[in-house]
Amino acid sequence: MDCSLGRLTAHLADPGPRPQDELIELINDNINPPRLLTEQDVHIRAMHVVSDEVNSFGGRFAPDEHNVLAALLIDSPVLVGHRKDRLPIARTFHAENIMIEGRPWVKSYFYWLSQAAGAETLRENLDGGVYKECSVGFTYRLPECSVCGQDIRTCEHQPLADYEIDGEAHCCHFNYRQIDRVLETSLVYRGAVPNTAVVKASESNPNRRWGDPWRGAERVSDLDALTGSERHLVIPKYEGLPVEAVCREGLVKLRALSGEALPAGLAARFESPGWPDGQPLIGQILALRGRERLGLDQVRRLAEGESGNATRLELRLLPTNGVDLSGLNCGDERRPVRVMRHALVSHEQLAEAALRLATRDGVRIWSGDRLPPEAKGLVYRPVTPGIGEYRLDLCPGRNDARLSMSVDGTQGGWCIRQFNLSRLKRGARFVADPVGDDVTASVNGPGQPLEGAVLESRGSDDSLAVCLSGPLAGAYAMQAITIEGRPRFLFYRLCGDQEGMVRRQEQESVSKNHQSHKPGVASGKS
Repeated sequence: MDCSLGRLTAHLADPGPRPQDELIELINDNINPPRLLTEQDVHIRAMHVVSDEVNSFGGRFAPDEHNVLAALLIDSPVLVGHRKDRLPIARTFHAENIMIEGRPWVKSYFYWLSQAAGAETLRENLDGGVYKECSVGFTYRLPECSVCGQDIRTCEHQPLADYEIDGEAHCCHFNYRQIDRVLETSLVYRGAVPNTAVVKASESNPNRRWGDPWRGAERVSDLDALTGSERHLVIPKYEGLPVEAVCREGLVKLRALSGEALPAGLAARFESPGWPDGQPLIGQILALRGRERLGLDQVRRLAEGESGNATRLELRLLPTNGVDLSGLNCGDERRPVRVMRHALVSHEQLAEAALRLATRDGVRIWSGDRLPPEAKGLVYRPVTPGIGEYRLDLCPGRNDARLSMSVDGTQGGWCIRQFNLSRLKRGARFVADPVGDDVTASVNGPGQPLEGAVLESRGSDDSLAVCLSGPLAGAYAMQAITIEGRPRFLFYRLCGDQEGMVRRQEQESVSKNHQSHKPGVASGKS
């Protein structure tokens, strides 16, 4: 059977209040446009993209696939009628899981520029209810039969046919499994899933109980604007849960600065030696997997006992005048409570401290006496010097990209196969082939390149690890492999933070008989 096509009905969100600071920051963080966008620059709407209900083709997104789909939706284009021969009309910048009357949904947020040609016509048709439904184009590897659990393309069961299981009638369907990529979402004339709802794009997720009161802090590009203060507190910009913590007689109590209730038992995770007794302290709870810091949603998942990517939580405390926190940083680096890396500096020392402490998102700065929790602080992303430069060209009309790199006068270049920028940033690995010495000529073409500095580089004859700034901020590996006797490379991200070169490289073991092709990839429109 041909099960590569499916459609799920989804209604576009009604116009809500003007875009909030949180949504604007998500656009700038997740899409990284050439210039920072403001509330006046964009229109924002939302889609209920898919639920767990079986569509009219017999396909279904199981709830345990919703997290994957939400992650893959970010940075995907919005089209009209799945027309790939035309440029996108908008772009998805955020997606999340929500519940509507007990049924799980994936809700995606998209934006378009308010001054672009046709922007007002699109807004009026969305707000007037003319454009109401949407569809998602995606690829997946396994249509899993709900009767036998096998690939429904090869088993004896048929979608939407009735079968008796344990004495009860069961309407067969297939689950979209091993979702590989979201190609786009589209405005369409009709979908297939009933009971969709219209919501406001800026309406908070009913499942999302926690917020970040520091989100939406003002961004500064010039540190000279802060000359009015004699002292500055600088910390890395992490995504986590800002809290107030106090320890009395060995018992820790936590309060979210945003006011939301925290799970019972969360504070017990952070009871450890070295706490100053009775002194309220400000900090952030971070979710980690190995050395990688994850997002606020992963903090919530792990704290509430849900499945997720994080393996542990850490509480990083900010320094407080007159309070000795040195006892918290003794011993194992993975102790659950530690003092945040920070600097208390004069204005003359501010630029150096910001460069030293910056993550890929920059630093947070509080000046003078306006400290947390009374103030959000400022966000600053320093321009980092490097030992070389890189350029990544996305090839329009193809799935490949060309990466060129120049380090200390030595050039290199690779063609990265089936490339997707958002998947790269989430840890996906891509096969790459060297393109020869004349890199510049081979990569020039239509489309805006992504360019930045190479901060550090370590390598050998068969591998390379680099730390980059700019649009690809982070640490990456180009690891030599052999596929069917042919020397190639794997390109992937090692670390998301701009804190220096990763000191170890992952070990790869690839068989010489490794197949160069993947199992047949199915595609769908849902």
